[in-house]
Amino acid sequence: MYAFFQWGLWVAGAGLQALILWRLVRSRLFRQYPFLTAYFTWQVIRVGPLMFAYRYLSVRTYSWLWWSLEVVSWALIFLVILELYDHSLREYQGLRRICRLFVSRASLLIMLFVCGSIVWGSVVEADPRQWINTWLFLMQRSIRLVHTGMLLGLVAFLAWFQIHTSALLRYLTLGWLADRAAGVAGTALRYHFGPAAYPVLTIAMPLCAVVILGGWYWALSRSYAPAETRAWPARELTPVQADLLMRRLELIEATLGRAYH
Repeated sequence: MYAFFQWGLWVAGAGLQALILWRLVRSRLFRQYPFLTAYFTWQVIRVGPLMFAYRYLSVRTYSWLWWSLEVVSWALIFLVILELYDHSLREYQGLRRICRLFVSRASLLIMLFVCGSIVWGSVVEADPRQWINTWLFLMQRSIRLVHTGMLLGLVAFLAWFQIHTSALLRYLTLGWLADRAAGVAGTALRYHFGPAAYPVLTIAMPLCAVVILGGWYWALSRSYAPAETRAWPARELTPVQADLLMRRLELIEATLGRAYH
C-alpha cells in the first residue's frame, strides 16, 4: 500500500507537470515565460529515463542518473527565478537591472562559499564511500536555500514597495517559494536523520509538490497571454493624437498642393 501510494504521487506529479506544459503552450504563455516552459519541458523529458533506470537498472546507476538530471534542474530554476524578477519589475527597468545584477552576483558568491565550506568542512571526515553522495545532498540543500532567499527577497521587496503584479505571477512566485522552502526542510531532515526520515519524506515531499503543481495548473487555466497590439487602422486615438494626425495630414496636403501647382 505504501509503495502504491508513493508511486501514485510520482505519477500524479509527472502528469501535472505535463498538463502545466500543455497549458503554457495552449494559452501562448510560453512566449512570456520561456524559462518556466523550458523547466517543465525538462521535467517531462526526464521522467522516461528515470522510470526506465528505476525499473531496469541498478540503484547506483539510477542514483547517478538522477543527480545528473537534477543539476540541470538547479540551473533552470535559477533562470526561472530571474524571469520572475523581470516580470515583477517590468515597469521599473533601472531597478530591474540592478536587482538582476545584484541577485546574480550574490548568488554566485554564496554558491562559491557554500562549495568551499562543504569541501573543506566536515564532509571530508565522512566515509569515503559516501563522500560524493553526502556532498551532493549538502549542495542540494544549499542551492535550494539560495533559491529560497532569492524568492523571499523578491516577495519582501514587492510587499515593502507595494508593487502589484498579475495574479498568475503572484501564484507562481509564492508557489516557487513554498516549493524551495519545502525542499530545504526535506533535504535537511534527510541529511540529519538519514534512513529514519525516508518513510515520511518520500510521501511528504511528493505530496507537497503535487499540491503546488495543482495550484499552478489552476492559476494557468485562468490566465492567457494578452492579445497582440492591433494594427494601425483599428487603433483608437486619443483627442490629442487625432488632432496631431490631422495637422500632419493637412501639412502633407498643402505641400503636395504647392508642388502640383
